[in-house]
Amino acid sequence: MQAALSALHSETLNGRPEGQDYTWFVQDRECICDVLDSLTAEQASRVLRDGVATIAAHCFHIHFALASGNAQSRGETFSGTWESSWHVQVVTDAEWADLGHQIKSEFADNI
Repeated sequence: MQAALSALHSETLNGRPEGQDYTWFVQDRECICDVLDSLTAEQASRVLRDGVATIAAHCFHIHFALASGNAQSRGETFSGTWESSWHVQVVTDAEWADLGHQIKSEFADNI
């Protein structure tokens, strides 16, 4: 079970491992790193449809989930709430880059 969870975790962040011909749920590299690295802050902040959170907001929510889970696994209290993790809809270039680093760091801590 641990090996399966580790493989799923890695695929979520990095996509299909090179040389591997199967995946859990992505076709190739449709993974979080690709989203973070391929979009600009402007693109991530774009409202695609009324009432739908931006990609930036979804990424803040991913960070919240990872950071709070990591804190709990260490016996720490994490500040922030599910609701507040959706508040930021628009990011600057610097904020988008920082969010990418934070998410990748939380994924690394979660292994």
